[in-house]
Amino acid sequence: GVRAWWIPVEEHTLWAAYSHALRQPALVEKYSKLTFAYLQGPSGTLFPFTFLGNSALMQEKLDAYEIGWRWQPHKDFTVDLALYHCEFRDTIVESTSLALNSFAAIDAEMQGGEISSTWQASDRWKLYAAYAVGKPEVEGQNLNLFPERIWNIRSTYELMDRVDLGQYLYFTDEIPHYSIPSVTRLDLSLLWRPRDNLEIGLFAQNLLDPEHVETYVEYSYPEPVQVERTFFLTVRKHF
Repeated sequence: GVRAWWIPVEEHTLWAAYSHALRQPALVEKYSKLTFAYLQGPSGTLFPFTFLGNSALMQEKLDAYEIGWRWQPHKDFTVDLALYHCEFRDTIVESTSLALNSFAAIDAEMQGGEISSTWQASDRWKLYAAYAVGKPEVEGQNLNLFPERIWNIRSTYELMDRVDLGQYLYFTDEIPHYSIPSVTRLDLSLLWRPRDNLEIGLFAQNLLDPEHVETYVEYSYPEPVQVERTFFLTVRKHF
């Protein structure tokens, strides 16, 4: 990849980047052969339902083009804007036809942008907000496979020495192809650092709903993936 930036004046930074990436197909994608069941036809003949790899798969290729701008009018406040265009070639996906191999290669493109801002409101309080939009196309068509808009607002506040409260609000747009509605999620965290090398955290996720749908893996799982409300405790020690 290549990245370049230019600072015309002290408060503004312009940058551009190009990245090229490759991924070799996994062995299971090329050479697997697994029969899950046998299906009985009208005449009573049994037909194997077999998961097949595709030995003709080539390496996946990605070309990504990005441009951006950063404005920092004050040391405690920044605004970032980024635009991108990505080209995917020979991307490996699950095949939609049982008559073919279980994996196929497609071409896709995605373009979009993101604007974000960070504000250190005080010595104890930090705010971050971001809004992103993306429009993917698969073989030249928009199949509505991904959310078009997402945004989030995050706040961290130091309640007292070594104790931080985190508040996180996320929004994900609907996915029409899978009939998944838009979702707004609220998470909270409380972190305590009794020593420099020890951190204890209490987390609560998905507080607005007991559960919600976030994604659906077509042809692999019969039901959409549900994300439930969760609470958990973490302990981290650095050596």
